[in-house]
Amino acid sequence: MKSYSFTYMENADVTKYDFTLHSHDEYEIYMYLDGDTHYVVEGRNYSLEPNDIIIIRRGEMHRLYHKSNAPYSRIVLMVNPDFFVENKCQNYEKQFLNTSGSIGNKINAATVKSSGLFDAFERLRKYSNQFENYETPVCRALVTEILYIIDNISDFSPDDIPNEQIRKAIKYINSNFTNDVSIEDIADYCYVSKYHLCRIFKESTGLTIHEFITRKRIQHIRELRLSGMNLTNAVLNSGFNNYSNFYRSYVKITGHSPKDLS
Repeated sequence: MKSYSFTYMENADVTKYDFTLHSHDEYEIYMYLDGDTHYVVEGRNYSLEPNDIIIIRRGEMHRLYHKSNAPYSRIVLMVNPDFFVENKCQNYEKQFLNTSGSIGNKINAATVKSSGLFDAFERLRKYSNQFENYETPVCRALVTEILYIIDNISDFSPDDIPNEQIRKAIKYINSNFTNDVSIEDIADYCYVSKYHLCRIFKESTGLTIHEFITRKRIQHIRELRLSGMNLTNAVLNSGFNNYSNFYRSYVKITGHSPKDLS
C-alpha cells in the first residue's frame, strides 16, 4: 500500500460520480476549488469557498453534497498513518488524531493562503504532473511540509449549520456502536422521539441510523484487523452478535464478500 496518494479533479461532471457517506483508514486532506457543494463530516456541516480545506480523520464518516450539477474541481491528498513513521514525522500527526470534534474539520481559504498551504499544494500539483510516479523525494518532502503546516494551524473553523440533535446522536453512536445499541437508546439520549430522530438523521447524513451504525462497525473491524486481531474476534468486538449477521451486512453495503478483510 502506498503511504500517500494525490489526485486532482477539474471541471468534473458530478452526475457521473457516487458521493455517498463513507469512511476510510487513511487521512484525507481535501481542497475545494470550484463547484456548488458543501461537506458533511460526522454530522457537522461545512459550506465551502474556493481553496477551503477539509481535514477528514481516520474512521470519520463523511460525504460531499452537490447543490446543483455545476462543474466541480478539487484536490485530494490521502495520507496513510504509516507515512508519519516512515518519514520520522510522528509529531505532525496530532491534528489527525483528535477525533473529539472539538476543533472541527475546516481550514478556511484565508488561513490556507496565509499559512503557506496553498503554495505547498500548488507545488505538489506541479511536481506530480512532472513525474509519472509521484512517489518521488521532492513530492514526499512536500507532503511532509503540508503535514507540518497543518500541525501548526490552530484556527479550524466550526461547522456552519449546527444540528445539536444530530451531533448528539453521532456522539452517542461513536461511544456505543460496539455494544447492542438501539434507536430508542439514541433517541432517549437526544431527548427526542425516535421517529423525529430517524427522519432528521436520514436528511442530514443520507443514511438511516442502522446503516450509519453498520458502517461504523465495519470500519472498526478494518482497524482491528490492521492491529492484528483475527477476523472472528474483530467482528464480535465491533458490535455484531455473530459472523453471519456481519457477513450479510458487509455484502449488502459493499456488494462483495469480506475476502479483503481475511
